[in-house]
Amino acid sequence: MVLNTKFNILEKDDEIIYSLLEEFNQNPKQYIFDDIIYIIYNIIFNINKYYYNCNKKNKTPPWKQKCDPYNNLIKKIILNHSEFWNDAKSKYLKIYPKTIKLLNIIETSDKNIYDTIEEYEDKIEYSENIWDILIRIRYEFVIYSPKLYKKYYGWCSYHKPNLEKNYIQDILKITTLDNLRNYMLKIIN
Repeated sequence: MVLNTKFNILEKDDEIIYSLLEEFNQNPKQYIFDDIIYIIYNIIFNINKYYYNCNKKNKTPPWKQKCDPYNNLIKKIILNHSEFWNDAKSKYLKIYPKTIKLLNIIETSDKNIYDTIEEYEDKIEYSENIWDILIRIRYEFVIYSPKLYKKYYGWCSYHKPNLEKNYIQDILKITTLDNLRNYMLKIIN
């Protein structure tokens, strides 16, 4: 069965690729923004250094450990840093206000975040932005406490971001390609 003749996707295993192509076709600017912003996050937070340090120390990377690193991070932020969680949640709900229902469910659920999202993603409108808000809270937490981020996520080391806090917080608020371009031009000039 051919899923897409233009890109010659034939295998059912290639449905992920097909899904990404569909995303791109629906909103090319948003798709490109998402790709660019994640690269920017990786540079700002020097994600490769985390990988390198685990490798150098012969330590197991977070995703190969017993607990899920992302779930552990978010759950520990909610449990141990409620003031930070509430401030960050409030800040990013201004950008993604319609994610409040799912975010509140995640906040009170004992289930794994992924399971909770999967359970409610078709039942709650605008749940597709839940990862956008959780990623921003994650990186806001790196600014708040690099050491606790390392501990909760399961990294082998910690380090501070490569950019000043105010710039990072500005970038975390950006949601479109045009705004990202304009912001970058503004800080370069």
